[in-house]
Amino acid sequence: MVGNYYTLLAVAGSLSELLPGKALGVVFSQDRDELVVGFEGFGPVLVVCCRAGETTCFLHPRFARARRNSVELMPEARGRIIDRVWLEASDRVLALSCRDGSRLMFQLYSPHANALLVDRDGNILDAFKRASKLRGTPLELRSGSAVVEPVALRDHLAASAGSALLHALKRWMPELGPILTQELLDRAGLEGTIPAEEPDRTQIARLEHEVENLREEIQEPHPHVYLGAGNDAVRLSLVSLGHLKGKETRHFEEIHEAIRFTLYRRRAAKAFLLRQRELLHHLRQVADRATRSLQRMRADQKRTRREEGYSLFGELLLTHLHEIPEGADLVTLPHSGGPQRIPLDPSISVARNAQRYFEKARVARHGAEAAVRRAASLERRAGLATAMIEEVETCRDRDQLEELMRARRTAADALGLGSREADRADVPFRVFTVEGGFEVWAGKNSANNDLLTLRYARPKDLWFHARGSGGSHVILRTGSAPGEPPKRAKEQAAAIAAYYSKMRRASLVPVTVTEKKYVHKVRGAPAGTVHVERESVLFAAPALPVQSHTTSTE
Repeated sequence: MVGNYYTLLAVAGSLSELLPGKALGVVFSQDRDELVVGFEGFGPVLVVCCRAGETTCFLHPRFARARRNSVELMPEARGRIIDRVWLEASDRVLALSCRDGSRLMFQLYSPHANALLVDRDGNILDAFKRASKLRGTPLELRSGSAVVEPVALRDHLAASAGSALLHALKRWMPELGPILTQELLDRAGLEGTIPAEEPDRTQIARLEHEVENLREEIQEPHPHVYLGAGNDAVRLSLVSLGHLKGKETRHFEEIHEAIRFTLYRRRAAKAFLLRQRELLHHLRQVADRATRSLQRMRADQKRTRREEGYSLFGELLLTHLHEIPEGADLVTLPHSGGPQRIPLDPSISVARNAQRYFEKARVARHGAEAAVRRAASLERRAGLATAMIEEVETCRDRDQLEELMRARRTAADALGLGSREADRADVPFRVFTVEGGFEVWAGKNSANNDLLTLRYARPKDLWFHARGSGGSHVILRTGSAPGEPPKRAKEQAAAIAAYYSKMRRASLVPVTVTEKKYVHKVRGAPAGTVHVERESVLFAAPALPVQSHTTSTE
């Protein structure tokens, strides 16, 4: 509910008391889809989130600007004095009107959330997103009002026959949003799954009465945040929710703190779920590989049979040494288990043939013993991975997961799950995290490029390099996160390759991309020079990921 109409209305009401008379300060971004607006002589900053599922804004009292990966935007906004703040009646558009007639407007509806600086004539001077396309164009706002008196509920439900009641109510009053619609049903004592046409006159009257109660409560919001588990771990509401009674609840005095808490807890929950999935994916792969290897070894009993057969052949040859003619290539000798046909090498003596069979028996015996030890090791590995899977699955938040990994550090190291940050610290390359949690490694010079491509990169990793220009070899590590790298991750890796090339100042750079297995070193070629097969080309604007994590100095 962070982007709900009524939540933004509460934000606008709060800002209208705090911001008039304040001058706009620096406007910058250091996080993808997030804008930060400062004010001169006013400590807090306004954080504007344009990310899907997080279209909202809130005041942050102690926001620290990063020294790197931060870009200043909308320089024309600086110094303009705010006259008033309001929420557009048509939709979730928050406006900061300035004394000179210009406006800083935040469109907070998905999927086109944006921040716009508009002049007094309604023309867009600058924009946070799609700036080059929007500059100089007239501002377009939706007409009408986001909150209108709905048609009679009885008529709406009759027209919605065949739909579930919950879905019909969402269409009846869309500004309530899913959480308040569910609360409406709970207060009216109705199930959202029943057909829309089922409620009788009394139940419809009760729904209408509860709608009025909700509207009155929203006028004087008392923010509540309900905590749970999974993807819906954090829910914000302006009123107390009876249908979530019993869940852990946080109460807040003002709306900004509630939104800030909700967003950051959601992001922490999302990071926890991603890390948990990464760990489980890795552990299941380890357990599966160990189990399959064990099954193959148990199915292969040939080593034991070979050892027994070779020893028997050697013993029989020595027993009948003087009965076997030299130069024979095959001999049949009596044995209690039946006659044994024994192949011989006619170029060596019978005694030497016996010795060779004893040697083969020794090699087969050692192989069988190694197989037994290997099987025991695989059993332990599979058991350890299975046990850790169960433990990781029981974790419900980041703290529990981190405590588990600390307590099971030895087991985690044995299964290739040592501290990710510690692992990164030992990597002699620039390291970034891109879409989907995948890691991108970039070389720092010619020798370092060879090291990355020829020793560290794996065959299925994606290899990037600015086409026809000197620059870093860049590897998108396909196994560093679950699943396949998304298109956005590949685009970010190409942008990194373009950034660390001699074409860095170009607007678009052609970047070669292929799997590492198609990249080869030619004998005698200079450091950093390779031969590439089966390449394709991406065009990328040179850039580093806004949320990149670089662990090696440039």
